[in-house]
Amino acid sequence: KEFGTTYRDEAIDKWGKETIVHAEQELLKLRQEDFRKLKEELDEVNAKLFELKEADVESEYVQSLITRHYAVIRAYWGTSQKEDTQAEAYAGLGTLYVNDDRYTSVNGEAQPEFARFLEKAMKHFADTRLR
Repeated sequence: KEFGTTYRDEAIDKWGKETIVHAEQELLKLRQEDFRKLKEELDEVNAKLFELKEADVESEYVQSLITRHYAVIRAYWGTSQKEDTQAEAYAGLGTLYVNDDRYTSVNGEAQPEFARFLEKAMKHFADTRLR
């Protein structure tokens, strides 16, 4: 199976076809340039967070980057305009990062320390800013 197809199938199994199709449809509405910018924003935020993987997850700078990460993730999910903050889903994504190193690998190398850092930072963000 192709890499993307495997992810899609797994996502449908975990979150349901309706959720995944909605996200795909919202992303397809973006112009190519806007999608490129969204991906660049995620790459930039992840790179900065990776550099800070030993920092205090509650620090204002880390949380400002997590705020940006959250906004990009919501755009990918197609839920930016929804009232529901998806606090549990966002915190759960951090747990997924710990449980599946494909999402936090850097240059093909697993980064469990980075995954744990993201999980803690995302949970703190969800608990203090989304609930």
